[in-house]
Amino acid sequence: MQFAGDDYVVAQLQPEPRVFPIYSSAKVNHDNRENFPQLAELIVHEGGGQEKTIFQLYPTRQQQVKSEHWMHSFQNISKTIKKPY
Repeated sequence: MQFAGDDYVVAQLQPEPRVFPIYSSAKVNHDNRENFPQLAELIVHEGGGQEKTIFQLYPTRQQQVKSEHWMHSFQNISKTIKKPY
């Protein structure tokens, strides 16, 4: 599995869409974490209830965390992208 980022990434729109990870962590719903037993040693926050379990992927899984990732589209961006001043 290659991983570009979860929640927080830096997005570049020009000259082509790319994302860059900031924290190199991944989140899953607490009740789904058992689906990722290979990541159990990377848990930094257990979560529970409405809180998600957080895995810290870097540096242990650094070969799977891409330093940048080309994106075909940005259809799922939920926050406004602001242009720099």
